[in-house]
Amino acid sequence: MKVPSSTVRNDFTDLMNRVVQSGEVIEIQKYGTTQIVMISKEHYERLTRDLMRGD
Repeated sequence: MKVPSSTVRNDFTDLMNRVVQSGEVIEIQKYGTTQIVMISKEHYERLTRDLMRGD
């Protein structure tokens, strides 16, 4: 899901709950370009673990 930064300001808690509960990845955009990505802690840990193993 891609959302503008203004939406994040207004709906942060709802977006955070979506990420935590469903594992959805949310791209946060400014001027139509993704600036940051919101992922769950579990997803982050999996990514960093895989990177450390060289996967």
